[in-house]
Amino acid sequence: MHDSQEGIIFFPIAEDINILDASPVVYLKDIHSLVIADVHLGLETIMAEDGVTVLETQSEKLTKKILFYIRNIKPKKLIINGDLKHSFNEPTKVENKEVKEFLNIVSLFIKEIIIVKGNHDVFLSWVTRDIENCKLVEDLVIERYFFTHGHKNLPEDLPESVEFVLIGHEHPLFHIKIDELQVVKQKSLLIGPLDGEKVKNANHRKLIVLPAFSSYSGGNPIMPKDQSSLLSPILRNNVELLEFESFVLLESANDVLHFPPFKKWY
Repeated sequence: MHDSQEGIIFFPIAEDINILDASPVVYLKDIHSLVIADVHLGLETIMAEDGVTVLETQSEKLTKKILFYIRNIKPKKLIINGDLKHSFNEPTKVENKEVKEFLNIVSLFIKEIIIVKGNHDVFLSWVTRDIENCKLVEDLVIERYFFTHGHKNLPEDLPESVEFVLIGHEHPLFHIKIDELQVVKQKSLLIGPLDGEKVKNANHRKLIVLPAFSSYSGGNPIMPKDQSSLLSPILRNNVELLEFESFVLLESANDVLHFPPFKKWY
């Protein structure tokens, strides 16, 4: 079952945790927060250097998208769970401009922006220090949620309050071949238990893998029987992927397809 508010469809994945409008945006109702990951502003500059022509930059489009949800839902926080920018090095002039504009505009409409550092977020403190309601952190605990980008191992002991660990980094794609002919790839959100044999004090805690917010950034097909190919050490080492459910985002149809744990059908 899903609910709606101000024309926005809420697709629940757990109590107080919703996907909004089949978009790569999650709303945590109990802490009044929107969560996105892997924005990768400035990606088009890198693509152009590689000879790929992009007709539309994603910066303005992504800014409008997140502002739509901020204005209609009125959350207290926007949590960017890693990789706000794209380059691994000092940002280009274009990337610098896009990151500053995105944060400066969004900061006007929300009480607080929290950026959890991703592996791409080097040389980012120069932006956050100029925006009073924006801060940059290594990881983050808010009540029952632990936010980390996903490129590092989990801490040995998670705080007792934590029920859900949220990561990005993986850019998960639902990948299926139909009749050995057509291959379907769609952004997806994954949710499943941390493995009690692989994580100290797992205590029935769940891991949520966020889809990429970026319009152009590629994704990683999730093959549950080949965890060694995955990017995140958390997904490689701390879970059994066959236990994970998939929420597949069909943005063009404004619908989310919920698939049961991989072990039941894969």
